[in-house]
Amino acid sequence: MPTKKFQLVKVDWADAAGCTSWQSLKEAMITNPSKVISIGYKIRDDKVALTIAGSITENLNVHDTTVIPRGWIKKITPIKGHIYRYE
Repeated sequence: MPTKKFQLVKVDWADAAGCTSWQSLKEAMITNPSKVISIGYKIRDDKVALTIAGSITENLNVHDTTVIPRGWIKKITPIKGHIYRYE
């Protein structure tokens, strides 16, 4: 089986924001998307989305995954020296 490599990345992205309680129309109109920074191992990267995982086991099970739509991503920065390799 070939070696699998997963790069640790920092992702700057915008997430949807909302409110589930009563607020004024003015408050609702000035609400902006949330600025988010996430860090994880890049396990999917295509034109639709980027998926990162917080943990990867030796059996290639993943935990704490986040799927970020491609259009919401502002910047992806590889964290040098942090690549998970599995053979």
